[in-house]
Amino acid sequence: MRFSGLLLLCSASVLSAGATGLSGSHATARVCVLRAEFIEDYTDSTTGNGQFLPEHGRDYSVDMAGRVEAYFTDVSNGRQSFDFTVYPSQGDGGYLMPHQMAWYGDNDRWPSAVIWLLVHAVQAADSEVDFSQYDCVMVVHAGTGREGDVLGNSPLDISSYYINYSTFQYYIGLEDPWMAGGIPTNDGVVVREGVIVPEHQTQDGLGLGVLGVMVAKLLRWLGAPDLYNTSTGSVAIGGWDVMGYGQWLMYGFWPSAPGAFTREHLDWADVIEVHDGSFTVSPGDTVYRVPLSDTEYLLIENRQRDPDGNGQCGAHERDFGLPGSGILIWHIDKTRLGSHVVTNTINVDPDHQGVSLVEADGIPDFNTIYYDFFYTSEGSRWDPWMRDGYAWLLGPETIPSTSASWGGRTGVTVDVTSNSGNSMAFTVTREGIEGWPRRVSSPASGLTVWNAPGYGEVIAVLRKSGRIEALSPSGEPLFAFGAILATHPVTAAIDGTEYLFTGDRNGFVHMLTPQWGQEAPGWPVRVGSQPVQVLYSERLQAAVAVAADSVHVLSPTGSPLPGWPRRFNYQVRGVCVIPDPVSPGIAVTVADGSLYAFDLSGRPLFSGVHPGGGDISVPVSSDFDRDGTQEIALTVRGYVFSYDTSGDLEPGFPAALGGGALGGLFPADLDGNGYIELVVETTTGAHAVTPSGTIPADWPVTAFTDSLSESVDRFNRGIGGSGFAGFSMRDGRTGLWNGAAEEVPGTLWSLGDGPVGRPLLWKFSGDQSHRLMGIAAGGWIGAWPVPSTPQGWHTGLDRGGEGCWWPEDLPEKIAPEPLSARSFFVWPNPVQDGTGYIRFTPGSDCSYTVRVFNVAGELVGFFQGSAPGGSPWEVAWDTSRISPGLYYVCLQLVTDGVTSEAVFHAAVVN
Repeated sequence: MRFSGLLLLCSASVLSAGATGLSGSHATARVCVLRAEFIEDYTDSTTGNGQFLPEHGRDYSVDMAGRVEAYFTDVSNGRQSFDFTVYPSQGDGGYLMPHQMAWYGDNDRWPSAVIWLLVHAVQAADSEVDFSQYDCVMVVHAGTGREGDVLGNSPLDISSYYINYSTFQYYIGLEDPWMAGGIPTNDGVVVREGVIVPEHQTQDGLGLGVLGVMVAKLLRWLGAPDLYNTSTGSVAIGGWDVMGYGQWLMYGFWPSAPGAFTREHLDWADVIEVHDGSFTVSPGDTVYRVPLSDTEYLLIENRQRDPDGNGQCGAHERDFGLPGSGILIWHIDKTRLGSHVVTNTINVDPDHQGVSLVEADGIPDFNTIYYDFFYTSEGSRWDPWMRDGYAWLLGPETIPSTSASWGGRTGVTVDVTSNSGNSMAFTVTREGIEGWPRRVSSPASGLTVWNAPGYGEVIAVLRKSGRIEALSPSGEPLFAFGAILATHPVTAAIDGTEYLFTGDRNGFVHMLTPQWGQEAPGWPVRVGSQPVQVLYSERLQAAVAVAADSVHVLSPTGSPLPGWPRRFNYQVRGVCVIPDPVSPGIAVTVADGSLYAFDLSGRPLFSGVHPGGGDISVPVSSDFDRDGTQEIALTVRGYVFSYDTSGDLEPGFPAALGGGALGGLFPADLDGNGYIELVVETTTGAHAVTPSGTIPADWPVTAFTDSLSESVDRFNRGIGGSGFAGFSMRDGRTGLWNGAAEEVPGTLWSLGDGPVGRPLLWKFSGDQSHRLMGIAAGGWIGAWPVPSTPQGWHTGLDRGGEGCWWPEDLPEKIAPEPLSARSFFVWPNPVQDGTGYIRFTPGSDCSYTVRVFNVAGELVGFFQGSAPGGSPWEVAWDTSRISPGLYYVCLQLVTDGVTSEAVFHAAVVN
């Protein structure tokens, strides 16, 4: 096997150090060390004159190579070794480069200038070195590295650097396309990667060692990412890992060992995953991994400065320079790994690091102190966890806590029960429903509660493989079936038996039992192409299947209802039931941005409306404004549209969202008054719109979505009931929120990035309370108790996927006062930027008059119109042409001949 630095000219393969597995399989890497010196110079912009110091002859480089070998043998527990050969093989000089040092250190040409140093060194050594015998090229150049320029007075010193193939190919390709594939040699290989380090780091009157930089750059070559902030230079994790500030511990002469993450990444540790229990950990191989969610976990290790306790730095005590000893707990976020490892940007976001040290003292100082030698943060002796330290308990309520990166309770507690020592004990406990979390492979849709014949209540999950897995309420696997199923399953009760209704990749829809191949009479039914959505309405005794460009409505025995299917010129985005007790129907959205509605006989309720846009959502329907008729709502291009069943736009719509919609609308009675708001997750949190198109007071829930996890899924919805909305955010937060946009206490949890489908709010037989469940993209299923009981029906009970709220299930309507003083105000107050909004909530349908007066009693604004009752109504007030000051906003409502009046004082600052 061969590492990534060299490529056989006749080989078609491209290897990398990490891909070969050599870094974690007791491998020996063969490294040729090329000593390079420069045309002599006398400039102050570089350190030295371009030549090696007299005392730094070839024997010095051989000695440094031996120190590097010893370091890797120690910190990898013998899993990685190096074999260095220093060139030139004779003499104390180096290969002479064709330029002065400043040419390679030109910051305006970085990194291409330093890459040319690798090119020129390989070319100069080619006649002596057989590069086919080596895995890596390390260039040790005369002088110091720019990273050691404490005073900043030698700006043309060369930065130490690991050059990977993609960087080499890009920058050298810009200047010499012929060489973009690597540096040709006389030995049948091309050199395409390398490490650049200086002979020493002593300058500005400060004696610094070069060992730390050498091992850190070789670790980069092995595949380990830097853990300091590579964008700003802040230390990010302090000195607790050599890939952070640890390369400079003891002034660079004695760098720290790699931390738990680096050792896990390079397969230098025995990583044991645990969910709960008691454990002991000693310095060395073992690292414990505690999952927090689908995409985050803790790593627990024991680090001791002086294991033998003699107060002296022993030959193998690589952590002697650490500021303290004890258990270290690392928080790892996998969403900041992946491509960020490749680009070496794991920790560039101080608010969302991929690898962070959970500091026992609770002082997050690493990202507030920047990298320099006079004022830096190696960490403190209070960072480790131990009974004789600052803290020993890490849990949901502690500071710091075990919450996920962007918030959300994980329920994990780590209790360190030992004083600092070579053997330390700790316990792990986890909140939640017993038997959970569980993991299934590659989920394709959310969770479905199914009363499966012969099993009772089960939780069904569709996997991307086309199989459905069923788990018990306590998490045990029960059965699995299918091979080409492709549509989120819903339940269908037919003649006393509950079936699982879904579609497959061949264009069939099925009414399934747990026994594969046994279906309801008349099923399966072919609908053409692969169904993208199915629903079953027990009230209508109808099954609906959405194929690519058609909608099929079928009887419980699989026969098409008269007038169906309906076909369209564009792909169908989704459907819902229109829950009219007298004349129910089906609403359909199509990819050209159109909305259609049909009765059960397939006759159009209206000819179609076109709110526009290819990002039109799946529709949802109910009597949102409680006027006795049904409305149909959807989102397009960041707006909410609501139509009546004649195709007319409802008053107050379209309503603007504060971000792009990441899923479909779902109904919720947020304030518990019986009027139904429309809620949707967006790129800036979760937004709600009242039945009159206004934003509910205190909303939205502001939580800017992590761009790494942001994705649009038309079937991403929440659940709504009286006084709450439940939903998942793309970064994994899953919980319940009340009408004031506040988290319902004890209900905000973390699943991990990319939750699939809507959360599950359900009380299983035998449970003492409801539970909240969800599944993340990686298959992690969480289950947590809900401390309160939902009142009345909620949309989480819609297991048939109707996407509506029937009138008989709606919460009790509580009529507001004719004019509540609390509901009448101007926002923002003071009015800025030339526009304010006069807001009021009439108790019933009314006509309104608004007059605005200045302090002199002059009328400066006048508005009239009508407003529906029960929902907030807003009037836009243009203040761009009036002077700053205090204004009296006078409101008059007339309802059934009864007049109500109120006055609000508003300031204008513009």
